[in-house]
Amino acid sequence: MNFGRSHRLKQKLKFIQNNTTILDIGCGEGDFLSNLQKYKVIKKGYGVDWNKNNLDIAKEKNPSFNFIQADVTKETLPFKNSSIGVVVCSHLIEHLYPSELYNLLKEMSRIAKHQIIISAPLDSRDFWMNLTHIRPYHPSCIINYLCNERENQTFENLKGNFNIKKIYWRVQNPFYHSKNIFLKPIKSVWEVVFTLIPIGRKNGFLLVLEKRHKSNK
Repeated sequence: MNFGRSHRLKQKLKFIQNNTTILDIGCGEGDFLSNLQKYKVIKKGYGVDWNKNNLDIAKEKNPSFNFIQADVTKETLPFKNSSIGVVVCSHLIEHLYPSELYNLLKEMSRIAKHQIIISAPLDSRDFWMNLTHIRPYHPSCIINYLCNERENQTFENLKGNFNIKKIYWRVQNPFYHSKNIFLKPIKSVWEVVFTLIPIGRKNGFLLVLEKRHKSNK
């Protein structure tokens, strides 16, 4: 795991308490859940993905967790309202159309008891090099539907049940694509610099939302 990924993992871990339940939506091969278990004691862990091959690998890596094959943009997941302590969704929303993302946010809002953690890339050169990327979504779009109580014109609002806990920004290392042989030895150094000091063009984010209690309104 490179420095950037390790740093982003630590950012997520700050908001995940021991002995909680966690759901990773779009879990892929279960890498996040595997890394999570190295640092946290998880009461119950779940992973959801539509790809059966991914889930088979995830089960091998995480035999103590439960995995479900489902399309979260179309299906209601088999969890009760407010039954999962932390719901995580990493690098999935950029593969969805707006109506699919809305369905996903609605389901995450229903399931989460304490927090929602979403990470995704933003518009950049690298973003459009992946044919599976539909469009980048700015965190303000997610905040609009999960945190605001005003009516939205495009889709029905989601009752504003969350507050913004934290937003971390990721920026593009300007030397990442450089082929200059003299810059290669210091690429890793610049990765550390731009990870710790995210100044420049934003190319990704990590958004942490906390469920709002009635007394906090």
